[in-house]
Amino acid sequence: ALLLGQLGPVRRLQGAWEIGDLAFYLFFASVGAMINFYQALVLSPILFLYVMIVLIFHMSVLYGIGRLLRMDVGVITIASVATKGGPALVVPVAEAKGWRHLVLPGILIGMLGYAVGNYVGYAVAHLVRILL
Repeated sequence: ALLLGQLGPVRRLQGAWEIGDLAFYLFFASVGAMINFYQALVLSPILFLYVMIVLIFHMSVLYGIGRLLRMDVGVITIASVATKGGPALVVPVAEAKGWRHLVLPGILIGMLGYAVGNYVGYAVAHLVRILL
């Protein structure tokens, strides 16, 4: 597919963005299909409350500082989505808001967060092992 995409007639075809959206929706559906409904119903009220507290605090601080620094709301939102949900959620959010120019930077920041987060996670795990 990568080689065919470089040929002139294939390169002029329309609909690449829509096919990418379809692939993301299939990814989300496949992840959601693995849910344990009983555990989701039992744990959902407490988990929902916890996530709402974290998100309200996160968004208050993020948008507050962003407003003080006069930053673009789209950039702040995509950066927030990349940090909270990862690069896979950047595309649907950017698509829904019409911020296609922020898709690639959002995905790159999300992947950078994965890369840096892995090393920070290992460092914290070793620190806890040393302390305990």
